Amino acid sequence: MNLENKYFTIKSGVLLKFKDLKTDRISVPDGVKIIGERAFFTSRIRNIKLPESLEIIEKKAFWGCNCLERIIIPDNVKTIGNDAFAECHGLEKLVLGSGVEKIGCRAFFNCKNIVGDISGVSVKSIGDSAFACCRYVNSFYFPECTSIADNAFNSCFNMQSVTVGDIERIGYHAFRFCGNLENFTVAESVQQICSGAFGFCSNLVIKVPENLRQSEKICENAFYKCKEVIYI
Repeated sequence: MNLENKYFTIKSGVLLKFKDLKTDRISVPDGVKIIGERAFFTSRIRNIKLPESLEIIEKKAFWGCNCLERIIIPDNVKTIGNDAFAECHGLEKLVLGSGVEKIGCRAFFNCKNIVGDISGVSVKSIGDSAFACCRYVNSFYFPECTSIADNAFNSCFNMQSVTVGDIERIGYHAFRFCGNLENFTVAESVQQICSGAFGFCSNLVIKVPENLRQSEKICENAFYKCKEVIYI
């Protein structure tokens, strides 16, 4: 697909550039498969409809779009790139499509006004600081997730619950300052809990497999200031 008009530059199915005219609402044409790097970078767009043909959102595609209020990721999207929606301070609603498998580093970093619950039924990996500082999200549901990188949920102050799959590593400061998180059970599959992973989770009762108690798999201050650690 190729298109050049007053709004878009599209070549071979890749949306390369959005021409930031004064418009509150825009629909990306059907047939676009990739939102290119920095395509909407710091745009003033408020509402955007993405096509079902979309498969990839590249890095920094919507970085700093402070007027963007909501985003619905279509089901055919598999990858959300690094910094794709970082610093979108006005973003209040996020819906992840059922096909999203990879959420890149800082993909939604400091989207500080997203509210409600975030569900990604096919998400397998969550990058470094992917949701850090998403302070008003109530819960995250990622039942197939096997990789949580450093700082992934750092400073998600309002998060009350999180569901993940058979993860092997809980990254450095992954859940730091998640003060409203009350319960978490570490999966048997976990091979490492990094330093400060649950630091300052002051209301958290965390259940940890007994076989991790005397091992080097739990790093220093992994549970610093947690309410209670129970070995099961």
